[in-house]
Amino acid sequence: PVKVGTTVSDLLAGVYCATGILAALHQRHRTGEGSRVDISMLDASFAFHAREMAGFQLSGQEPPRTGNVSPIGVYPFDVFECRGGKCFSVFCSFDDHFNAFCRVIGAPE
Repeated sequence: PVKVGTTVSDLLAGVYCATGILAALHQRHRTGEGSRVDISMLDASFAFHAREMAGFQLSGQEPPRTGNVSPIGVYPFDVFECRGGKCFSVFCSFDDHFNAFCRVIGAPE
């Protein structure tokens, strides 16, 4: 199974919009002048994929499809099958997260 995606472009556009609003408020506070905030979902998506796009521009090679595996080598980051055929998703980006996960599943070693 592959993790279910989300409407990432919508969420990213919202984050960039909030950042733009904060920048505009800061500008108004500093100068007394207003600003226009113009956000594109497509631009937000491109900005989010800057690493992959830069790699393609430099090498000409399309980035590989990684499925559930972390493209930057964060482990564990995948969907794992359990007994009985059920699956669960794990993402532990920090040692303390991984150690806590190991304690929860009863494998502290």
